[in-house]
Amino acid sequence: MLPDAQKTSYEAFFESTTENGQLDPRTTTMIQLAVSFVIGCYP
Repeated sequence: MLPDAQKTSYEAFFESTTENGQLDPRTTTMIQLAVSFVIGCYP
């Protein structure tokens, strides 16, 4: 869906937010799910 340059930039951004070292992976996933529900993106 995205051009390669934008996809690469997005993937780098996503990795930087998910692997921050401050929160455990489960908490990070729960926050991502909560935010997606709030903005109306249901899995």
